[in-house]
Amino acid sequence: MYRHLKSITFVLCIAAGMPAWADGHTASTLADILTGMNHFPSEADKAALNEVAADATVSDNLRAIADAIAGIAHTPTAEDQARLNGILASDAASAQEKTLAKAVLRFEHKLTVEDAAALGSLAE
Repeated sequence: MYRHLKSITFVLCIAAGMPAWADGHTASTLADILTGMNHFPSEADKAALNEVAADATVSDNLRAIADAIAGIAHTPTAEDQARLNGILASDAASAQEKTLAKAVLRFEHKLTVEDAAALGSLAE
């Protein structure tokens, strides 16, 4: 009986932390894609980014960042730059979201060395 209570408690703890875990996992995925990108995302990366952008369980900021990465053609679009600047200015945005938004804003054909290092900690 004790073992079953322990299992139930474990499942409830996971369920309660699921949104935070999902956003952390999503941030890591976005960091991986962005780190490997050169000029624009591959078709496989675009498909993964579009899935994130359409996933209602992911934060609005991460969905906007995924959409911005999917739209990069050497640099982010002006519309995406405005959305990313909004994330940077938001007190509600997480540190992960701000790190990603900053890296996408500064993406020009590839990541800066500084942004690649910052994203390395998110990709782990």
